[in-house]
Amino acid sequence: MAQASFDRLMELNPDDSTALQAMDWLLEAWSKSTAKDAPLKAERILKQMKDIQKDNTESSFSYPNRHSYTNAILAWSKSKEEGSALKAHRMLFQLLDEYEKGNLPDESVPDLFGINGVISAWARAGKAERAEEVLWRANEISKKCKSVEPNVVTYNSVVHAYLRDGDLSKAIYRILPIVEYMIEHKEQNPGICPDCFTYHCVLRAWEKNKDKVAVKKCVETLETMHQLWELGDTSLAPKNVFYNMVINKLAKATDDFGTQSVMRIFHLLQKSPYCSPDIISYTSVIESLSKCQDPIAAERCLELFNEVSQLYEENEDPALKPNLRTYTMVLLSLTKIPTLDNVLQAQKLLLQLEERYKESNDPQLKPNTYPYNYVLNCAASCVGNAGEKLKAFHVATETYNAMRKSDHIKSDSYTYSFWIKASNNLLPEGELRAKCIALSFEQCKKEGLVNEAVLRRLLAGTPQNVLDHALPSGLGSTHANHRRLSVDDLPPHWTRNAR
Repeated sequence: MAQASFDRLMELNPDDSTALQAMDWLLEAWSKSTAKDAPLKAERILKQMKDIQKDNTESSFSYPNRHSYTNAILAWSKSKEEGSALKAHRMLFQLLDEYEKGNLPDESVPDLFGINGVISAWARAGKAERAEEVLWRANEISKKCKSVEPNVVTYNSVVHAYLRDGDLSKAIYRILPIVEYMIEHKEQNPGICPDCFTYHCVLRAWEKNKDKVAVKKCVETLETMHQLWELGDTSLAPKNVFYNMVINKLAKATDDFGTQSVMRIFHLLQKSPYCSPDIISYTSVIESLSKCQDPIAAERCLELFNEVSQLYEENEDPALKPNLRTYTMVLLSLTKIPTLDNVLQAQKLLLQLEERYKESNDPQLKPNTYPYNYVLNCAASCVGNAGEKLKAFHVATETYNAMRKSDHIKSDSYTYSFWIKASNNLLPEGELRAKCIALSFEQCKKEGLVNEAVLRRLLAGTPQNVLDHALPSGLGSTHANHRRLSVDDLPPHWTRNAR
């Protein structure tokens, strides 16, 4: 439409001033177009404008100007064609070079939209270092030409580009110098003061980082955000997403700092008048507790689970609805303190999970192998007298059989490993124990699921006569004893599906 109107105007043979005005409008139209050839057409129009200006050296035309050059750059930077980011980059830098040489007046230097456009183009192309190159070049030029002075959006675009780049584990070390520069210069240039998005990116970068200091840095970043908010930065008001990112990172830690800090931050979230814990918060805290050695950790996990379950029942808030991961993490915590009470509690939770899934058909509640294996392992690890161990074995039996009958649960290598563990730990030596181990191992071989864990469990406590039957004497004849076997000695079809 714009091109057709322009063509009709040009048929009237307008004067150069009118033609330049029309070309500038058309150039803007092509800068917003998604047509494949839009950048080339925009560049061609810009060349025509420059030629008219060159042929009229005595006239003071106002075109092409900053607006014109910026639109030509944007046409390339918005293009999805391969190499478009480089084309936009070269056009921008050529103009900046001309400005520095004194060949381009201030009013013709591309504005910040052009700078940000090229940075965004490099970010989409996964070239964060090139985006940063544009940032610092613009920052240097801005000392003489304020139209290209980067603002917080410019800096944030580069910071975010590193999050989209290849190696996320190293992203933080490219991001930090940029953010530190923003902090150091925010007094003289308030327009680059780090905002909510800046710190969100820093949090995400630390969350993805695998260095030992990353956990503490996540906590420090969140605390910095909270302090700045208390000092009056309203953009940094507490939000669930920030707390949850840090809580989740802490939940992955295996040291006491992680557990202690996760509870402290969780309590801050609970007390906040602006946001409150959701199921992500609760589940991550439960996960953190499930990994610690505190003897009351399992009890605390159950308390948190019951707390969030009650909140969900009272408020019917989907953000508080326990999901498969929530149940799974509570079950994992119970395996650490395998008393009979905890074994029975684990079975109760598993049955509840199955029941709620059948009632709701909610995919977020659909059980998989993990919760079943955790209940099986909890029962297999049960400590207590012979009577308590027998009750735990009944739980293991019901769980094992339920897995084998289920249409949506498949046994894996760890299922068989935990079942053999349960048979050896909970049953006295005798025919029942031998039969339970022999039948399950035969099924494990048939399914090709024998792995190192299964073999080690089989060899660890299984009576020799059962081993002699399960593992023929000809197998691993280079070894003096069955107990020195490894999975490499087993027939390939026994291990074909093992992980």
